[in-house]
Amino acid sequence: MPLYLSLLFVTFAFAANSVVTRFALETTEIDAVSFSLIRLLAGAMTFMLIFMLRRQLIQSIKKSLGRPLLCAAALFVYALCFSLAYLQLASGMGALLLFGSVQLTLMSFSYLAGERFGKLEFTGLILAAMSMVILCWPQQNESLAADWQSIILMTTAGSAWALFTFLGRTCKDPLTETGLSFMLCGLLSLPLLILFSDSLTLLGGLYAILSGAIFSALAYAAWYLILPRLGGAEIISSQLSVPALAAFGGWLWLSEPIDSQFLFALLILIIGIIMVFKGKTKK
Repeated sequence: MPLYLSLLFVTFAFAANSVVTRFALETTEIDAVSFSLIRLLAGAMTFMLIFMLRRQLIQSIKKSLGRPLLCAAALFVYALCFSLAYLQLASGMGALLLFGSVQLTLMSFSYLAGERFGKLEFTGLILAAMSMVILCWPQQNESLAADWQSIILMTTAGSAWALFTFLGRTCKDPLTETGLSFMLCGLLSLPLLILFSDSLTLLGGLYAILSGAIFSALAYAAWYLILPRLGGAEIISSQLSVPALAAFGGWLWLSEPIDSQFLFALLILIIGIIMVFKGKTKK
């Protein structure tokens, strides 16, 4: 598949994850825990199939004896909090909270690891944090309001995904690392699904499989395969488009309104992340 078609698929897949999760929890009887577990299990089976087709299953399992356990724990927290948060959050708001918290957490990890920011990067970091405050500011429109529990869950999901990403920064094969983490989560998810599933429905389960197999596993696999061929501007522009696409999908499929507060928060976040990127480029 050509590079930009792959990038387009990945971008839409990341946005679709928010819309599909919200749609499944809103329109079917499946509970958030079951959705998360099935999503992880479907992702694990997809990566297992990918490794088998590449004849790398045994080699990949041998590599799973170290760090992937911590990565799998972070992935599990991300997936569970992600689904629980979407019981209340609109698609666009959830995606923007997720993306913002991922970026802020990654920047914090980098700072703790010894990296120091210039004036441009620091200003961008402040703007990114301000966008989260703007987004979560109490709103008069009750249809757009979200309780603080959902906000905390989504920011926790973003922080967990940031930890997963940060742990994988030094690995030589991110695709294998991601696949192993999904496979470990799948091993954990199956017994938990049997023991703790509250309300599992066929249609809800199909949405969870779609989320885990296509919009998670295949999207992550495609992302890590094309990542070395992308420039920094292409990477950041694709990621910044995810909240906007998720908001549009929520408006189209779930009639979720898009108000000026969301658009303003999105604009501030975009400006902030671009400033951070520009600061890193100058270095």
